[in-house]
Amino acid sequence: MLWAQFYTAIFYKMFLNFIRYFLSVVIYFTFFLGDDSGWGPGYELASTLLKVLIAVDILCVCAVEFVQAHQSGIKNYLGDMWNWLDIFSVGMNTLILCLNETHADFHMIRQLAIFAVLMMWFKLFYWMRLFEATASFIRMTKEIFVDIKAFMVMLAIIVCTFANAFLIMDQSRRILGIEPITEDAFGNSVVDTVTRAYMLGLGEYGTDTYELLDSKLAWALFIIATFLLQVTFFNLLIAIMGDTFDRVSEVKVQSALKEKLQMIGDHQGILDIKKTFDNKRYVFFVQQVSVAGQTSDAWEGRIGKLKNVINNQLKFTNKVIERKFDVIE
Repeated sequence: MLWAQFYTAIFYKMFLNFIRYFLSVVIYFTFFLGDDSGWGPGYELASTLLKVLIAVDILCVCAVEFVQAHQSGIKNYLGDMWNWLDIFSVGMNTLILCLNETHADFHMIRQLAIFAVLMMWFKLFYWMRLFEATASFIRMTKEIFVDIKAFMVMLAIIVCTFANAFLIMDQSRRILGIEPITEDAFGNSVVDTVTRAYMLGLGEYGTDTYELLDSKLAWALFIIATFLLQVTFFNLLIAIMGDTFDRVSEVKVQSALKEKLQMIGDHQGILDIKKTFDNKRYVFFVQQVSVAGQTSDAWEGRIGKLKNVINNQLKFTNKVIERKFDVIE
């Protein structure tokens, strides 16, 4: 009942406004930004209209963010990554509009627009929490990023391990005037070799220059790196994501509900809560119970879950059998 009221209010008052803001920014930054050539007689009118819409929407977003920060407190407000995305997005969009009006460097404005548009698309993920079909998916994505933190540290170490080895080999090749293994991508040998090691794990081999110097050593590094990165690490990543998928799918309804509650918390001022709960004296707390009679708050993996269910079911069966024997005696 409460979610239905919030859903209607959030959808019509917030989501549709964001869609207008989103489309205005994406269309203007993609097709109109810094382009004075014009596409026809309606070009100037369309450009002006989009700029006005973006400016108005920026002011509306600032007002909403101010209200949210006031209601939740600065500490809680800054503790939410979505709020940081709003802050940077509004700041970037405002900066681009100002630079474009002052006729700043066209290429620099376009580079900033790339990041601005990316943030707008990422913000669209936030609003997908509003819908039943996508809310649990957003929760799953967030949980995956949390679960792979340790994996990312280990991946960075193994990538740097082989990057260091390739860097030493390339230094020898440069001294001898031989073409290096690593391509010049960023203009920095260290960054280039790290990128090379990461791409090696993704299947971008580039073995054409191995035969020019120390071919046996180069191929040995190639075999070890592909085995550890492709066969071991990335299959481990798949296993971690699979376990997260199982855990979130097990509580899909609860995950979607948690996202909805966070949406309510973000937009609590959109409804009069005091009026909504008027004449309501109780709040009910409900916790799901598994078939074996054990509350399900923790996830121990697929095998661990099955093991617990079987053990609890055996205990329940044993108790039933003992009661029947007691009746017979």
